[in-house]
Amino acid sequence: MAVHDNDTADTEFFSYPLSGDEIIIGTPRAIKEDVFTQVWQHWDASPHKGRLNRALTWLAKGLGEEQTIDKFISYWVVIEILASILRRKLRFKVKNPSEWEGIETIFSRLSSSPTFADVYEVRNKLLHGFEEFTPEFFHKIDDYIGPTRNVALQSISDVLGLRDSTSQYLISLSPLRLLREITTQTNGILNGLPKDTSELLRYPPSMEVQLKSLGYKLKEDGEIDFDINLSHTFRSPTKIVFNANAGGLTGHAEAGIKRVHSSDFK
Repeated sequence: MAVHDNDTADTEFFSYPLSGDEIIIGTPRAIKEDVFTQVWQHWDASPHKGRLNRALTWLAKGLGEEQTIDKFISYWVVIEILASILRRKLRFKVKNPSEWEGIETIFSRLSSSPTFADVYEVRNKLLHGFEEFTPEFFHKIDDYIGPTRNVALQSISDVLGLRDSTSQYLISLSPLRLLREITTQTNGILNGLPKDTSELLRYPPSMEVQLKSLGYKLKEDGEIDFDINLSHTFRSPTKIVFNANAGGLTGHAEAGIKRVHSSDFK
């Protein structure tokens, strides 16, 4: 709160009217039937169901995480789970492949940078504390999330034996995480503040936000449109008046939301 004079102040209110089970909408992307059928058939015939199940669990965890480090570790665990299978598969082409050679070939197939050595070095520095956790180190990890996720996806595809076109399609998709909450933000001016600040501490002004209705439309490309009807009620036991001048809605990264319309947001 920024106070201008004795009785006015800039302020903003935050509320979380949508959270938890109230707005989870299933998958934020339409699933192609032919891709689903192919993956299921290859899964059903695979002799590696145990490892694949663990790998898919960690992949799902990585896709659902918000924090950079959690994403990177989750995707790397997928790679570690499947590395030995990919090494054995490589024996049909390479004599006595090294422990990580199956994974190295996937890194080289997908991109020239970063290399397996680059990502493996960051993995060791992070998990074994070989480097101070500086902003520069954090940004390097962040840069490697996308390539590491792609290698994890390709590793799963190779173990399943999916067609190259299917693998390429799955890797081309950007992550879309389930939407679990929306935050409202309202900015404005408080007028008529009491001279006795202890009264403000006892009865702080608040904004009550209630959800009246919620509708959404999932498009074939995975983008989501939301129509949200909210009511905003300013609460204060004193004679304070709140004049709103701006507001908005905030979801979270990778939610796939293209448009939000709130008919009762003023």
